[in-house]
Amino acid sequence: MADTPVSLGAPTPDDAHIPGLADLFSDIAADLDSLRELVASSTEPAAVHRVLGDLLAVIAWRCDLGTRLAGGPASQPTAEERFVHPYTARRLGL
Repeated sequence: MADTPVSLGAPTPDDAHIPGLADLFSDIAADLDSLRELVASSTEPAAVHRVLGDLLAVIAWRCDLGTRLAGGPASQPTAEERFVHPYTARRLGL
């Protein structure tokens, strides 16, 4: 059986974006791992609560950027995309 690309109805990312998307997913994974460690080691719920909102917002912005680059709804880059690491932003062409 030949390998056939699976389509979920969305366009596939431009090949030029694939390395940047890989970096973006790596950044998101690191954020989530740091968040897990913060929650596991914290003895002060109020401090964790303050950090959670900001970190989850950054993760959401990064996911939105990845969605748009992978063929999701087109829009202009947002000011929040400054939260993408500079190396990743360069590879994504931002």
